[in-house]
Amino acid sequence: PRVGLATGMVLEAVHINQDTLGSRPGYKANFIGAGKLSVPLPKVPAALKSKGVTFDGGQSELKYFNYSVVMNKERKLAFFSVVNIDGGKQQDVGKREGDSWLRDTRISAEYQIGDEFYRKQATLEADRSATPFDRGHLVRRLDATWCDSVAEAKEHGDDSFHFTNCSPQFWSYNQGKKLWAGLE
Repeated sequence: PRVGLATGMVLEAVHINQDTLGSRPGYKANFIGAGKLSVPLPKVPAALKSKGVTFDGGQSELKYFNYSVVMNKERKLAFFSVVNIDGGKQQDVGKREGDSWLRDTRISAEYQIGDEFYRKQATLEADRSATPFDRGHLVRRLDATWCDSVAEAKEHGDDSFHFTNCSPQFWSYNQGKKLWAGLE
């Protein structure tokens, strides 16, 4: 952790151990209960299945800590993401130190929009006409930041910084204090 000079707040760098991606538990359909309380993973319609990204012999669900994503290989964005949230176990893990996004190594880089798309503008003050998009979380970092310990909760929140969990957001809407940033 670092203390920000301007704010005095504790800042945490984003760290993701991609060597353990295959062991992530992902979204749990029975999180709030079995039977009628079960909320299954959405299904991609049959007409769109050929556009889905698969790995490990046909798997399509990319499992992370407390959430899952299913990708569209043509758009290089998620068909959908789903998250389990336990507000009673949410932990204060500090304010993140910048954005450090990674591609998911389980699927080909050609099926993920990455920094080559988002980093055409280096600063927020620059002319944003070349690429007016920010990286936007589908599953919000704070929604995944829960567990029994602060260290595990931070690991879970950091896991949300995969490009598979990212969607382009128009910068002024994303950063607008009376728009998305304010709503979050």
